[in-house]
Amino acid sequence: MVKREADKDMLLVVKASRGLYVGQRISRIAANDLHLQVLKGHATEEIMIPFTEIQEIQLKHKDA
Repeated sequence: MVKREADKDMLLVVKASRGLYVGQRISRIAANDLHLQVLKGHATEEIMIPFTEIQEIQLKHKDA
């Protein structure tokens, strides 16, 4: 998937009861959870976050 130029530098910040996750995009979404693609060094990893644990989601610029 290719990001639009306006969205290229944006990150999703998910505050959950297990911690704070900074991801590039939601890769999968289901009835009870979502899968967030997060950076792990130079690679990416998919983290499953149940909706019941999500407290806040913010869309931020990577330099903010």
